[in-house]
Amino acid sequence: MTPPDCFRLDRYVEPAQLMQACVECDGRTLSYAELIALVDARAQELSPLVRDGDVVAIRREKSERYVVDLLAVLARGAVAMPVDPSLPDARVETMMDTVAPQAVITDDSVRATGRPSAIAGHSNHGNRPAYVMFTSGSTGKPKAILGSVSALLHFVRWQGAEFGVSAGDRVSFLTPVGFDVSLRDIFLPLLHGGVLVIPSDQHIATPGATAHWLARERITVVHAVPSVARLWTRAMGDAVPALRLCFLAGEKLYPATVAELRAAFGETTEYVNLYGPSETTLAKFFFRVGPGHAGELAPIPVGRPLPGTSFGLGAAESGREVVITTRHATLGYINAPEAETKRFVRHSDGTVSYRTGDLGEVSAAGDLVIVGRADDEVKVNGVRVHPNEVTQALQGYSGAQDVCVFATTPRGGSEPRLAAVWIAGPAGQGLPDHAPREHALRHLPQAIVPTIWRKVAAFPRNANGKVDRARLADLLTPSEDGPTAAASDTEAWLCRAVGAVLACDAPCATADLFGLGATSIHVAFLIGKVEEELGKSLAFADVFALTRLRDVASLIDRSPARANVAIPDLPKAEIYALSPQQRRWWNIYMPDGNRSWATMVRVLKFDHTVDARQLERGLLDLARHQDSMRLSFVLRDAQVLLKETPVTDTTSLDIEVQDFSGQPAETAARMLDALRLRVANAEIPTDAWPLFRACVAKLPGGGSAVVFAMHHMIGDGFSMNLVETQLRHFLEEERAIPVPSRFNYLAYADWAAREEALRFGPGSEAQAYWARVFSTPYRKHVFAEKWTGPGHDRGQGYGVKVPDATRAAVKAYARAHSVTEFSLYLSAKFRALHRLLDQPDLVIGTPAAGRELKGTEELVGNFISLVCVRSRRDDGQSALHHVRRTMQGLACAMTHQGYQYDKLVADLGWPFEQSRFPLTTVFISYLNFSGAGRSPLDPRELGFSDLGFAVKFDKMSYVREHDGATSLLVQYRNNLFDRADIEAFASAWIDELDALVCTERTDRGAAVVAAEM
Repeated sequence: MTPPDCFRLDRYVEPAQLMQACVECDGRTLSYAELIALVDARAQELSPLVRDGDVVAIRREKSERYVVDLLAVLARGAVAMPVDPSLPDARVETMMDTVAPQAVITDDSVRATGRPSAIAGHSNHGNRPAYVMFTSGSTGKPKAILGSVSALLHFVRWQGAEFGVSAGDRVSFLTPVGFDVSLRDIFLPLLHGGVLVIPSDQHIATPGATAHWLARERITVVHAVPSVARLWTRAMGDAVPALRLCFLAGEKLYPATVAELRAAFGETTEYVNLYGPSETTLAKFFFRVGPGHAGELAPIPVGRPLPGTSFGLGAAESGREVVITTRHATLGYINAPEAETKRFVRHSDGTVSYRTGDLGEVSAAGDLVIVGRADDEVKVNGVRVHPNEVTQALQGYSGAQDVCVFATTPRGGSEPRLAAVWIAGPAGQGLPDHAPREHALRHLPQAIVPTIWRKVAAFPRNANGKVDRARLADLLTPSEDGPTAAASDTEAWLCRAVGAVLACDAPCATADLFGLGATSIHVAFLIGKVEEELGKSLAFADVFALTRLRDVASLIDRSPARANVAIPDLPKAEIYALSPQQRRWWNIYMPDGNRSWATMVRVLKFDHTVDARQLERGLLDLARHQDSMRLSFVLRDAQVLLKETPVTDTTSLDIEVQDFSGQPAETAARMLDALRLRVANAEIPTDAWPLFRACVAKLPGGGSAVVFAMHHMIGDGFSMNLVETQLRHFLEEERAIPVPSRFNYLAYADWAAREEALRFGPGSEAQAYWARVFSTPYRKHVFAEKWTGPGHDRGQGYGVKVPDATRAAVKAYARAHSVTEFSLYLSAKFRALHRLLDQPDLVIGTPAAGRELKGTEELVGNFISLVCVRSRRDDGQSALHHVRRTMQGLACAMTHQGYQYDKLVADLGWPFEQSRFPLTTVFISYLNFSGAGRSPLDPRELGFSDLGFAVKFDKMSYVREHDGATSLLVQYRNNLFDRADIEAFASAWIDELDALVCTERTDRGAAVVAAEM
């Protein structure tokens, strides 16, 4: 029998390596010598409770302490039974009833159970047992597998030798501890002198976070499920992990997946397809995936068996079943003699044959290819599931009369999911479809809880009286013509939520989020709804990496529960701190004092006469309820701070009234526009309340207009919309001004300032991201002034319609390649400027809504952040590659918008300028005016126009989506460009857009990949 000290690490590393790093976890590092010492001490500590052959349950989080406990248990000659601490107590109880442990280790204690050993009488065939792992069981209970020391060592030694794992490798520990693959993560580096790198939960909370962690920690070897690895590629932005080896297992691997991984990770990563049930110890087949499989549609082979292993294809009802024969199998099932007899055959020569239940065939090259299953077992996200086990657990739900659980692949999807269809008993008649889910979560691991739920009156049955699974599956996929075509409750909720956010009918689940017109602002609100109503946290970049609502719903299902954010009330004080957004605005827009470009103006037209006193009451009510409208700014010790002015019954406002009612309509229109420009060009002092203004203009025909202005330090574009909406309701319908229900702006500003210090300070992930973006020097392009003098910074505008054919091609290209329309316009603008300016390296800025937090949608205030995207011209990259890199850059920038623009500028050593933007003077934004016929393109908006007021940017472009049309609006400084310059730029922009979307044929191979996304 293998001795218990076979996992002692000094048997595998040279003496000179003992002081090298061995385990890293959340900033903590252990050397090999330190780990060996900790294991020895822990083994000694366990000696009174743990004897040779005992089963020891280890129920604790992944950490260096978990690794120490695992090695210490094995050093005692005991059998480790890892238990994921996130499992429900009912599931853990079932596991410990199946295999009673003699000791239990948790984060807080070690205790003996006093229970007899469940493996004392188990035939070990001369092998030392090492671990117990559980897999889904067809009888309704999980099956316990007893692994052997020799088989585990055989695989890990083979893997290390075959793929040259050494001291230079850093291996990620991504697998949950309750899966046998976690042993692959742990022992591969430790037995070959490498470094085991352990992430915290927050590091792998989302695909984007995982990809960034892999890159930041310089991981070289990773084990992953293919569908999970694909999500990393779509969310990683510019944080490309430098992987040497990517081992893929757990589900079928397709060429399109590998093509996507190669495009993201580069050609230096080797991809290996592994295959083997847990019963045969980790993996028993491997296949090095070469470039020759690109473009094929069939699954990639699992390859040839490991040394000491062979296979055959036996007869099965639905095909040829793969039977693996090896000297390095596990020791079989514990306390499951029927399953043991059915699956295992032990031969006199010491080999073991295992019937896998997988159907296979042999390729022309002699490689094994897995084509299906002989039974109803399925793998969901790489986890083996027997639907009957889930059915048995749900039979205990008091509201159900009968339950049927089965695997189904949603229409348009490529990966199976678990569905539960149930008939309500008396207690479940009035309950929703997903009512049994809470019961399932209390009794099953989350990985095997169904994500699709349907309540029906009766199960459809075939002629033999059996449940008709095909007809049952049809109940899950309503017609795609209807808005309810959702395959899960999450999808149905998401369709309704998207309809609400976009103010349209609920779309179907296969709809494209960005094809529906979603912008970054919409995504921010959608993330807020997900957090508020579903209690899940999504990263901005992860949502941007997806397009179909079905894929977003799947992301929601996999995402962690959000941290509960509660903004406390703020005690009254004399002065208050600026919000990070206000500080950024002050530093960037007016570092040397106030300017008129800080004045936002809105003209509200009414078909009746607005009474000035009624308008005053409405504005004062707004100021009573919106504390940002009670603010002014003071300078204390060279620091800008907020001061609040109370609004009382005696407070009044000066409302200017102009009477244009006796003028001809055209004259009145010119006079109203002149009033608008006068208000827009007047600086609103920041040191005295109020920081808003209003005028009433009486118009011909009994109508009127309100010219409303607000300083940007107390509001943003969304705030102007909110003020307009609430004023209209007050003035037209006498509807009361609502009170924000959650918190006010001053409380938000205080909270956001403290959050910034905690989450976006030195060493934060956001700071590291921007440091990567600007890791190479950047030279800002400065547009030369053509003249100086009065009006030099006056803004001009030029509008042009995007040709209908180009617009249609953009929409088709975006759908075909799973990119956003805005990323196409931004990529085309970059390419046009690269060419026109002959600049290979450019930065373009764009505003970010900054209102992800629930409750901010009720507030007037400055929430806008400013982010930027960097583009480097590479004549060798494809058009599609540039679009995707641009989209990733934009998504990552939005994810890290909390690191304010002024801090980035300061980090880079750029000065704050009063007259020009630092870092970049070129910007872009997306405005969606379409929907319900609200805003067709007005021809008067095309051509050149005079904005009439000063602007700080050099060139600002708006992509404006109207009903049935798209237009581009270029706003620019008066003295930097002449009209021919702007016409040439707009023409080049549309030309580059045409060039991008006309690459459909040359990019068809990439489109095939994208279609699998």
